[in-house]
Amino acid sequence: MALQYIKENQEKFDLILCDYKMKPIGGCDLARKLVTEINTAITIIIITAANDIGNNPLKLQVYFKPLLMSKLIDIVKQNIPNV
Repeated sequence: MALQYIKENQEKFDLILCDYKMKPIGGCDLARKLVTEINTAITIIIITAANDIGNNPLKLQVYFKPLLMSKLIDIVKQNIPNV
């Protein structure tokens, strides 16, 4: 669902924050599909409570929970300069 919506509306997105463990598709799988299927330049950031996400071939930014709101705001500002 999210993948299809993003494909159809990618101009609406500057940044995608997603959890590593989502259903029906995980954050890394979503990122891989976005990069390979629509070749998007949208920045994708993974946030997770998992200790390790393993291989990260897309070199995604990964942040671990708990994440303070101030840190999340900093992350968004770093990735969307006009915020």
